[in-house]
Amino acid sequence: MVVRAPKYFDKISAAQWRKYAPSLRERKDITNQDWHNLECFCVNYSMYRKALEDIEEKGLILKFSNDNVGQNPSFKIMTEAQKLMIKNGEKLGFDPVTRIKYPVPVEEQDDLDGLVE
Repeated sequence: MVVRAPKYFDKISAAQWRKYAPSLRERKDITNQDWHNLECFCVNYSMYRKALEDIEEKGLILKFSNDNVGQNPSFKIMTEAQKLMIKNGEKLGFDPVTRIKYPVPVEEQDDLDGLVE
């Protein structure tokens, strides 16, 4: 199964796809219906990183044009993207708790498998 990154991906999303897609292709429990979870993970990772960069550049607290002070809107974007990354990552088994709770099925061999060719 060859699954390519969506063409609309930016550089950050595409890098995440290249990082995770090869290992997901090898798994026996990932089907064509599961690739959208990786797509969502990659897109949200990109949003997370861009929002984080904005916070690092401008700060968490901003002074707006009306002289009010408040939280950088990128913080909300960052936290929402992070929540969605975690949700999609769990569906793909990206965290150790999920991997323990839902192990990848492995075909077990018995003594007779070696006799049949």
